[in-house]
Amino acid sequence: MIEYFTLLQQASKNYGSKLRQMLFQDISLTFRHYKIMTKHLLLLFIALFLCAASSAAQRRVSNIRSVDFQNFTYTSSVCSKDVGLPNEVKVRRGKFRDKTLYYQIASGKIVYGDLTGDGREEAVVSIICGDTAGNFSNAEIFVYTLQNGRAVLLAKTDNGTLETDYKRQYADGFIVKVNPGLNGVKVANQHLLVEAYTDGSNASPKYVSTLDYRLRSTNLVMTAKPKRRLAKYLSSGKVV
Repeated sequence: MIEYFTLLQQASKNYGSKLRQMLFQDISLTFRHYKIMTKHLLLLFIALFLCAASSAAQRRVSNIRSVDFQNFTYTSSVCSKDVGLPNEVKVRRGKFRDKTLYYQIASGKIVYGDLTGDGREEAVVSIICGDTAGNFSNAEIFVYTLQNGRAVLLAKTDNGTLETDYKRQYADGFIVKVNPGLNGVKVANQHLLVEAYTDGSNASPKYVSTLDYRLRSTNLVMTAKPKRRLAKYLSSGKVV
């Protein structure tokens, strides 16, 4: 037994430095693993927090009017293609702006009305977008319905599509500007009515035209020849 302990002490003297080195390496490796694990846990916590925030933002509602369209993400088309905005635009308080571009809910107003005939309201969101230094703007109109407690895009159109429809009825006509302001977009008897300034010149449109649409599945279809009335101008130059 004494010989055994003697041999053990001798081994400790001979290999002590190696044992200490191995122990230090084990401690260093454990510390690195701890740092990696802590980082992963932090990333997991952030991901869970973002998921919770997203779920809260997309919480289920029972009425389309409860959806917060003023703080919402829209999938752009003409504003992305022609203006240079991203495909998805997130508005806050109805607006998105950077140094040169803007994207906002027209007049800050959402229009509600039954477009499908099911007795439930849809939401119509009119967007204007453009360059902050420019004189012209583009327009997009989104129609949302409520499915499983969440807003779902049902149909959309833009100033390019509206002009194409207008030209089918007035071959030489053109749309100067879509007017999605306070009274520019309405829902009446399951019809979507969109007002636009048409013909004449860019500086002085000749008509105020009303384009009449019905919802067919997921498409907005023009139902009649647009009604036109001569544009009247205030002393400020504004069309009424």
